[in-house]
Amino acid sequence: SEQQVTEAVLITEDQARKTEPVVREPDALALKEQQNNHDKAMAGLHRGWIGWLVGSGPEKSGNVATLTIFACFLIILIAFMKFDFNTQFESFFKIMTSVFGPVGLALGYLFGAKDSKH
Repeated sequence: SEQQVTEAVLITEDQARKTEPVVREPDALALKEQQNNHDKAMAGLHRGWIGWLVGSGPEKSGNVATLTIFACFLIILIAFMKFDFNTQFESFFKIMTSVFGPVGLALGYLFGAKDSKH
C-alpha cells in the first residue's frame, strides 16, 4: 500500500492578511437546539429544587396534594411500626385521626369537581 504524503503549504503573513475568510452560514436547526437547551437550563434554575419536586405548571397543585397523601401515609406507617398497641393505642388513634384530615382534603381536591355549576 502506498502512503500519501501531503505537503504543508506555507504562506506569508501578508498573504494571510489579504485572504478573505470563508464563513459558513449558521445551521438554523443547530441554533434552535442551542436555544432550546439554554431555555431548558434556565427554566430548571428558575424553579429550583422545590419546583423540580412539585412541578411548575398546571400540574403543581395536584402534585402537592399527592405528596401530602404520601407524607401522611408515611407518618401512619411509621406510627404503626413504632407504637405498642397494648399500651399506646390512644396515642396511635390520635395520630391516625389527625393525619386522615389532610388526606381527605387532598383526595377531595384531586378528585373533586373540576368546574363549579351555579
